[in-house]
Amino acid sequence: MSQNYSKASYWDARYSKEKEPFEWFQSYRGIKHILKPLITQDAKVLVIGCGNSRLSSEIFDDATTDVTSIDISQVVIGDMRTKYRKKKGMQYIRMDAKNMDFKDSTFDVVVDKGLTDCLLCGDDGEEDISISMGEVSRVLKSGGAYLCVSFGEPDTRESYFQSKGFNWEMQKPVSVPKPSISSGKIEQQSNEFHWCYVARKE
Repeated sequence: MSQNYSKASYWDARYSKEKEPFEWFQSYRGIKHILKPLITQDAKVLVIGCGNSRLSSEIFDDATTDVTSIDISQVVIGDMRTKYRKKKGMQYIRMDAKNMDFKDSTFDVVVDKGLTDCLLCGDDGEEDISISMGEVSRVLKSGGAYLCVSFGEPDTRESYFQSKGFNWEMQKPVSVPKPSISSGKIEQQSNEFHWCYVARKE
């Protein structure tokens, strides 16, 4: 079943049934200390594989008012456009992160919260990641930052970010405690982590 995570048809079917916001891995609050310092007040931010997460809206409210979000699911993009139609400066576009329509050097920051892990579930996972990383590098401005939030530990993820063709420098990965639901509240399990990978475009 997990292999379908890379297919638009899987997500269209899922988002047709699931309308409540769902946060993969971390909420904005959980990664704010890593993400917000990367974003200047006038920064152009791109969120890839946005789903129905509140992340884009929270970046808009807290960091910059120029936020573009893309996803391969037309269903979720339609839902998010309707939900946030009053927030000028937020755009939701149906687009594949492996084949983006944006011009080179368009964005100051690109955020990937779970997309890389979803692509890895596909039959051509490693090739898809290489293509999507190349696209991220292409649309990222010189000096811009790419943040990837992943389930994978450094020894299973860092190699995907290290092609010289991406023209960026990786920073030391940062672990973030996984949030877990227990007795109706969020608790932090200090022995389990998600990982944040940051690259700076040269």
